[in-house]
Amino acid sequence: QIEGATMSIYFMATEKKRLSSDINYQRPLSRYIEDQDLYNLEDFQSALNEVERLREDIRLTEEVSESVIGLYYRYYGILGSIARRIPINEEEVKIKFNWYDLYNNKKIGKIDIDYERACVLFNIGALFSSLGSLQSFDTTDGIKEGCKWFRFSSGMFERLRSYLENCTEASGSADLGADSLRMFQQINLAHAQELFFLRAHMGGMKGGVISKLAASASDYYSTALDIMSTSNLTGQVPKKWKSYCNIKKNYLIAISHYQLGLGCQSECLYGEEVARHQIACKLMKTIETERLLKDIPELQDWFDTINQMIKSALKAAIKDNNLIYHEVVPQEHRLAPIEKKSMVTVQHIDDSMLNLEGEADPFCHLIPYKVRKADSIYSERKAELLRLIANEVEQHNNIAKQELHSMQLPGIIEAHESTTGLPDALKRKMNIVSQERGITMLVEQLEVLRGMGVENEDILNNALKKLEEEEQEDNKLREAYGSRWSRPPSHTQTYEYIQEGKKHRNNIEHAVKSDSFIAQKIGEYKEGIEALCLPEARVLDLLPKNTIPLGHNVHLNSLKSLLRDLDNIVYERENMMSELREGIAKDDIIEAMIKIPENDYETLFTKELGKYDDYTHAINATFRQQGIKIEEIKVAHTQFVSQQRTDDVMIQRQKIFNDLDMAYTNYVKLKEFLSEGIQFYSNFQELLRKYDRKCSDYVFARNTDKQEHLNQLQAVSRSTVNVTTRTSNTPLVPPLHVQESLQGSTIYQHSFPPQQSGMTPQRNAAPPQYPGQYPPAQYPGARPPQAMPQSGMHQIHPAHGMNQMRSNLPPNPYYNNQPPPYM
Repeated sequence: QIEGATMSIYFMATEKKRLSSDINYQRPLSRYIEDQDLYNLEDFQSALNEVERLREDIRLTEEVSESVIGLYYRYYGILGSIARRIPINEEEVKIKFNWYDLYNNKKIGKIDIDYERACVLFNIGALFSSLGSLQSFDTTDGIKEGCKWFRFSSGMFERLRSYLENCTEASGSADLGADSLRMFQQINLAHAQELFFLRAHMGGMKGGVISKLAASASDYYSTALDIMSTSNLTGQVPKKWKSYCNIKKNYLIAISHYQLGLGCQSECLYGEEVARHQIACKLMKTIETERLLKDIPELQDWFDTINQMIKSALKAAIKDNNLIYHEVVPQEHRLAPIEKKSMVTVQHIDDSMLNLEGEADPFCHLIPYKVRKADSIYSERKAELLRLIANEVEQHNNIAKQELHSMQLPGIIEAHESTTGLPDALKRKMNIVSQERGITMLVEQLEVLRGMGVENEDILNNALKKLEEEEQEDNKLREAYGSRWSRPPSHTQTYEYIQEGKKHRNNIEHAVKSDSFIAQKIGEYKEGIEALCLPEARVLDLLPKNTIPLGHNVHLNSLKSLLRDLDNIVYERENMMSELREGIAKDDIIEAMIKIPENDYETLFTKELGKYDDYTHAINATFRQQGIKIEEIKVAHTQFVSQQRTDDVMIQRQKIFNDLDMAYTNYVKLKEFLSEGIQFYSNFQELLRKYDRKCSDYVFARNTDKQEHLNQLQAVSRSTVNVTTRTSNTPLVPPLHVQESLQGSTIYQHSFPPQQSGMTPQRNAAPPQYPGQYPPAQYPGARPPQAMPQSGMHQIHPAHGMNQMRSNLPPNPYYNNQPPPYM
């Protein structure tokens, strides 16, 4: 009646490690976050509370359930986030994690978050093992569930072993050693394989199949025993575990022989039947003689039942063979080896169970300094890539415009098709300029630009004036009090502020040059742009009259088709550039950098920038297509002109149309420059106001410190007068001329309170990074200037370019991605 015995089969689950309660996350993590000067601690308070609460919950709970495993998953995910964002080590953030060794119950602590994570993974594997052992094995579903959890447990210990191979310092106790983890992996695989044997037996499968499954399970237990005997684990593993694996190893191989013996009966191999049962009895006897059950009393009843069953089978086989069959009983070494069939492998949980993504991570907004720095480098490389591509696109666009202009295209086609009146394309352009008020609008925008420049300069002058007045006041007091005025001189405290102010001053000077350049170009293009705003009748009056009908030109349609093809190539290229800019603007690899070591950043940069290769290749292909198309246009143009009747009237009409078309191109470019300039001044003004507030906070702090210093000096002087007669002429307060000078100072009257009540001014705060300079520092341009499309025009300089640096300002396609276009 083996069925009844196997229903109460016993599995000894892997035990959890105990963790100590003497740990404090709040203080060291809070201090680190505050020291970053970029974050509000309140934004992370709930995260700090959660991580402490989770650790305490898993420390106290004795429950074995999937919900408890969920707590471990969450805690492990948060630990991973902290490990990637906060440097927990002996030199920086010190948090000591204490756990108890499973073998000797000794508390072992490490200032290493990888150690904490390793112990958490261990307990997850132990919980999987416990869940497997708690299933009901009297049903097929219970056996399946148990097998699943045992395989998950084995997979978790394999994952932990691999994890510790990369984090060798985290393996601080014997239970986390490689041999120990292999042992737990093998034991849980043995449990899973044993359940396959049990299911086969319950399903009434053939004895040969049951024998193979049981023998394979015995092998897993045997491997675990061998690992326990290694030098690393000798004397470490509790005797109970050795006894358990010994019992299971012998019992399962005994069952394998027993099942083969039952099969021999049907094959009339009565001598082998006796031999198999004898071996099974001997193996069960080994369990008795070595007193293994003393350590595992839970298996006693089960063992007695199985042992009696095998003894009964042996007794019956011997009786039948002695009385009836009289076959020779072969010796054990002459029997065929037992075949084995393994049905299990390790099973890993999905990685997403152990990782937190996006807003699920309470620390997702905490970006490490090294990552911020690397992200700035990556942004520079993206911007440089975009600048190079944009420069090439701009150069090829200008080449196309210059080639067409040299052939007087499309003017000669428009002149040919409309011997009277104006071409439709020109009418549309004139309407646009007229509706936008042409040169008047440009001049108004220029005045707005200049006004913003003056306002920005006033803000900067005001900020620097505060620093200058504070330093003058400090120098006067130092002169009045001499060596008693012991606080640091102002010039040693304001160095970084002054340097930052100089950078702002350079930006303003470059911006003024760009404004003057735009004003110059508006003057140069004024006449042409004003012509676009004339009524159509006035423009027609400018055109020479031609009433002679022109003959049909057979090359006209071919030339128009080629021009459309060229337009399509340029349009497709512009679309690709728009997609490229959008992709680069959205490209964020911060999370990817957080998850990898710092020395892998370069590899990541190369990989991520490689995703733009398709755009580069496609845009380069349009350059080749453009070159081919322009050559075809030249041939068609020559053929068109050779057939076209040329006279003075037609030539004059073509020239006027080309001049108006060029005036429209210049008008569009001037609008772009003015728009970029206004955007720059708006963003730059925000930076200047922040700089002004920083200077005010610094001055307020220095004034407060000054007043305290004065009070102390006066108190000391009064105390001295009360004790002795004053013999010197040293004044108790500054001389009258100093007082009058200070009282006349705006600084003396504390006119610059900090921005917020209770704010602690940062005297030595580093200057902020700029979104860029206006225009680029290497005036007159960040790249060699391009020639204007019309001959004889001066080389121009981009209106308002900016260096590519990280900032919180909104993105601008010209400032952050490429230099501005040229006219």
